Amino acid sequence: MAYWLNLHNVAFLEELVKHSQNSMKKLLYGRGGILDKKLVTVQGVPLSLNDIRFRVVGKRWGNNPLVIYGFYEGIIGSPNIRKEAFTGEELHAQLTANAREFVNSNRGVYLKGGKTVYVSSFYERFEDYFPDFQKDLKAHLLDYVQPGRIKTMVAEARRLDPEVDDWNVTSLRGNTRDYGGALQKNASALTTAIVVAESGGLSPNSSILADSLSTMVRNYSRFSEEQQELLLELNRQRMERTGNIRIEELQEIKSRIEKDGK
Repeated sequence: MAYWLNLHNVAFLEELVKHSQNSMKKLLYGRGGILDKKLVTVQGVPLSLNDIRFRVVGKRWGNNPLVIYGFYEGIIGSPNIRKEAFTGEELHAQLTANAREFVNSNRGVYLKGGKTVYVSSFYERFEDYFPDFQKDLKAHLLDYVQPGRIKTMVAEARRLDPEVDDWNVTSLRGNTRDYGGALQKNASALTTAIVVAESGGLSPNSSILADSLSTMVRNYSRFSEEQQELLLELNRQRMERTGNIRIEELQEIKSRIEKDGK
């Protein structure tokens, strides 16, 4: 399995950098999209990325949806690509880490209240791994969502609606990032940023904050009120300029902002 996941992601990245990334949804899933192109040949058999996803991995391991977190799609609304390759020895731990990060972020599960829980459209794209979509997906999410209010709401949900998506491309070339752009279109960007704790563990899912972030985030964020104000100021400054940056401690930033008055 590690071999096929690595092959998929390397082939995907090599193909992705050849194309304009302005319309990722069309590039991936439109007519003639790169997922259906025969990009690799294994033992004389030409294969597409979808062949690897469903005909190879799906056929052998399709009863275990944990494997889908190994398929990178190049967009914010998909699981992360890892810094290291998948290996047989570490595969389960690697996939589990990807699953927990994704499920416990706004990219995976998003609450608006009521009995409907909104989930990533990524799950709909991999619905072959969830034969009874509503029942199987709920059971799967409950295996990885953190205990607490979010897990309770998922368990009690009457319906899971796969409408959460973010088709913004993840940077492959070190180009300038459009900070805040995703937040203007959906609820994922800023609240997702505070889900992963510095220790590598997970802080509480922040999706419940999205509709009133400015007033409620302080109740759930791992950042103090003062730190949040500094981070918002830094984000504003990044949006106004490009160029080289210097990493500073928060206290240094605070002192500079207070001194300059801006």
